[in-house]
Amino acid sequence: MPEKKELVNFYQSLSKEIQLSETARDIVERTFDTIKNLIEMNIGKNISIVTFPQGSCSLGTTIKPLKGSDEDFDVDLIVALKNEDIEASELKQKIGAILLNSSRYKDKVEERGRAWCIKYCQSHIDVVPALISPDGSMCITDKENDGTYVYIKSNPQGLTRWFLSKCRGNDYKDDDNLKTKPVHPYASYTVLQKVVQILKYHRNVVCQDLPEKEKPISMLITIISAELYYYNNDITVFDALTQITEKIPQYLEQHKDESGHYKIGNPVNEDEMFTDKWEEHPERKDAFINWANRAYNDLISDALNDPRVDYTQRLQPIFGDFVSRSYENIGKYDQNNQLDGNMSYTNESGLKFGDSTDENSFKRNTFWGN
Repeated sequence: MPEKKELVNFYQSLSKEIQLSETARDIVERTFDTIKNLIEMNIGKNISIVTFPQGSCSLGTTIKPLKGSDEDFDVDLIVALKNEDIEASELKQKIGAILLNSSRYKDKVEERGRAWCIKYCQSHIDVVPALISPDGSMCITDKENDGTYVYIKSNPQGLTRWFLSKCRGNDYKDDDNLKTKPVHPYASYTVLQKVVQILKYHRNVVCQDLPEKEKPISMLITIISAELYYYNNDITVFDALTQITEKIPQYLEQHKDESGHYKIGNPVNEDEMFTDKWEEHPERKDAFINWANRAYNDLISDALNDPRVDYTQRLQPIFGDFVSRSYENIGKYDQNNQLDGNMSYTNESGLKFGDSTDENSFKRNTFWGN
C-alpha cells in the first residue's frame, strides 16, 4: 500500500487537477459580468436587481466537466428582482425574453425548470430568475410538470455562509459581499472544498451511465460532507476524505424518520428536502448508497490495502490522466525542494520536503560539499 504521506500528497495534488483552470475562471467571471450588464440594461426603468452566483460556483466546489477542455465549466447565476409585485410566470418569461432577444445568446438558450440555460460547446450557465421580498427573503421560479409556474423558497447566500463556516471553523468571518467575484476568491481552496470536488468528480465518472435523475445530486454530497467534516488546522485532504466517506452509511441511518424514510434537507431552508423523492423513487436512494460505498472503497479502503501499483491502476479509469499528472506534480515539488535544500527528517515521519523551518531540517549535500 502507498505510505500515508504519499496518499496525503497525492490527494492534495489530485484536487488541484480537477479544479477549474484559471482560464475557465476568467471566462466565467467575464460571462457573469456580461449577463449581468445585459439584464440590467434591458430589465426596465426603476427595477432594482441583484445578481450573484449560487451552487458550486458560490460554494467553491466547481470542477472540470468530464468531457471538454480546460476552458469548460458548468455554473449557476441568480438574477433577483427586488421588491417587485410580479407573478412567477411573468418573471421567468421576462428574464428569458432578454436572453432570447440577445444576438449573443439567442441561439444558445433553452428553458429548464428553474432556469434559462445558456449552452456552449461543453459548458453551460444556468440563469435562475428570483424575487427578493422587502423582508429580505428570496424565492426562485419553478416550472411545474403541467406547465404552470410557481415560486419556491430559496436561500443560496445563507447556504454559502453555512458551508464556508464549516470549511473554516473558528477562522470563518462572515462575508456580506457574496455578490461579487464569483470564482476568483476560490483560487485557493479549503480542505473541505477539495474533498467535495474529489467526491463530485468520482460521482460524475462512476455514475455517468445512470439516468440523469438517479445520479447522486451535488448538493446532497456537499451537505453530508460538510456535516461530517471536523475542521482543524492540520487536517489533510486524505484524512478528511477518510473521515467523511467512512461515516456516510452511519449518517444516513441517523437521518431516518420513524417510518424509515430518509430526511436530509437544506440546513438554512427547512422547506427544501434533498431526499424528498427517495420514497417515491427508491432507485435514487439505492444509487446514492451504492455510490457512497464505492467512494469509500475506491478512495480509501483500496488505498490502505492494495499495493501502490494496483491502487494507481484502479484509480486510472476514474481520474484518468489526472493520476499520472498528480504524481508528476509531487515529483517536481520534491525535486525543487531538494535542489533548494528545503528538507527535514524525523524517525516518525521520515524524509519531508518543503519544511525548512523544522528543527530537524538539513541542507542538500552535493558532490562539491555545498
